Amino acid sequence: MTVPHCLQRRFNMTQFWGPDLLLAVQRRAASYNDLRLMIEDTVHATVHLTIGGDFAQLTSTNDPIFYPHHAMIDKIWYDWQFMGNGDERFSDYNGVDTVRTNVNVQLSDPIPESSLYRVRDVMHPRRGHLCYTYAESRARKAASALLDRYDSGDPPKSINQTIEIIATALGYDPTLIDLRVLSGNETNIKGRESNPEWWNVMNNLKADEVNLLYGNAQAILKELSSLPYYVSPSAVQLAYIKSHSPQNPPYEIWEADMNLMSTGTNNNNVSVSIITAPPTGFIIIENLAMSSPALDSHASIENKDGGIFVKVPQPTFQ
Repeated sequence: MTVPHCLQRRFNMTQFWGPDLLLAVQRRAASYNDLRLMIEDTVHATVHLTIGGDFAQLTSTNDPIFYPHHAMIDKIWYDWQFMGNGDERFSDYNGVDTVRTNVNVQLSDPIPESSLYRVRDVMHPRRGHLCYTYAESRARKAASALLDRYDSGDPPKSINQTIEIIATALGYDPTLIDLRVLSGNETNIKGRESNPEWWNVMNNLKADEVNLLYGNAQAILKELSSLPYYVSPSAVQLAYIKSHSPQNPPYEIWEADMNLMSTGTNNNNVSVSIITAPPTGFIIIENLAMSSPALDSHASIENKDGGIFVKVPQPTFQ
């Protein structure tokens, strides 16, 4: 039984998947179930485990962050659907329903907790009962521009050319990016490599199967990293932030009351969202959409294990 309590978050910062690794996984997924297996217990789980507290429990829907997080998961599926030929992926729904009786899923299956809709009613974001779109992030555009160059047989001929490809897609001036500001473990974003055992038990997951999925992701990342003159778009973003002087940082922070989401936009239109958790807070740059109570403090650029964020001192809540 859950004891009534105030919402809790216990941050355990780790690396999120970079846009290049996520795009590579999407390109390799031949079916809906392929994509689901690759992201549900890896990308999806990482955010729950990183925020921690109630968000890492079966009561995670009590945390408002649940909704933008799952909107991002929906966007990953949305992007994959539009990567297909014509409408084929808008009816691509396969796999086994392990929640019910281990039967194969069908488009005619009812939506859980609803007697009004079937799966087929919500497969397309612009038809039937749905009408919405997602904007493509510049981080994903940068990953696509870079991977397309390798796939076309015309790869970058130098690190500077790689930076120029990524920076152009991000809308950055490539002359303002200096990778020398990064430490060795920041040039490629690795992502989490496993889930804690208690998470697997709580979600009825088999550790060996989950570890295999993480291993597949690490193999893809290793393949990307071995490409000539390869640099992760996440590293270029981080280098761009760290290359600016503290007197003219490429971001600004907006303050808000505790009950409002606190967001900001930098001078180059890179959207950011603020996460605060005493005694520190973090800004994730064009990665996963998140929100939090506001803060009354100045931020300083910092990095941890290659993650892209801005460290914020103890916030003052109103």
